[in-house]
Amino acid sequence: MLWQDEKENTPYQIPDDVVDLSFSISCTSIPVDNAYALSNAIIAILPWFSSEPEAGLHIMQGGASINGWHRPETEDATLLLSKRSKLRLRLPKHRVKDAEQLCGKLLDVSGYSVEVGTFKTLLLGNTDTLLSRHIVSAIEEDETEFTERMLQELRGMGLELTKILSGRDHALAGPDGPINTKSLLVSGMTAEDAVTLQAKGIGPGRSMGFGLFIASKSL
Repeated sequence: MLWQDEKENTPYQIPDDVVDLSFSISCTSIPVDNAYALSNAIIAILPWFSSEPEAGLHIMQGGASINGWHRPETEDATLLLSKRSKLRLRLPKHRVKDAEQLCGKLLDVSGYSVEVGTFKTLLLGNTDTLLSRHIVSAIEEDETEFTERMLQELRGMGLELTKILSGRDHALAGPDGPINTKSLLVSGMTAEDAVTLQAKGIGPGRSMGFGLFIASKSL
């Protein structure tokens, strides 16, 4: 006869090894293509930001639609920001104190001023579905090739998933010209795997917001 006590089903506790910092900002508008300029403005104050493996920038997105207003997509377009807009960084725990240097600073983002206020520390998302809006991809890499490459990289990280969906191409300004990216939605993950992917990201360019994952609605 085999008799084992049932295991207690304890909820997964999100670790705080890597967290998001959400800074209040004072800014009414910013270029739609703001990743490179915003990254440079942050690095000017936090020189370690670009070389810290687990540091990343959440590209400012604005609202997709606010009272009938739709997000512009042309490279010279301006993005309107609401009072609730935040500057968000993803950082390892040991860099949180260092990031306080941003508080009170005025960032020059392609001629637009972003005044940085105080921040709140947020744990990574407890979810089974993640979205990365921008992952570096060669222009000649089609959707099937990109999806297969992403699947292999995710499995190489030891992550399990049930669904993967790539999106359309975007070109963002970079130090040597436009950088082509694709979006990626990954679903059917355990909370542990989702946290791992949020912490590690995928591909190059984290300091510009590439390869960074956020919680998303399930497929």
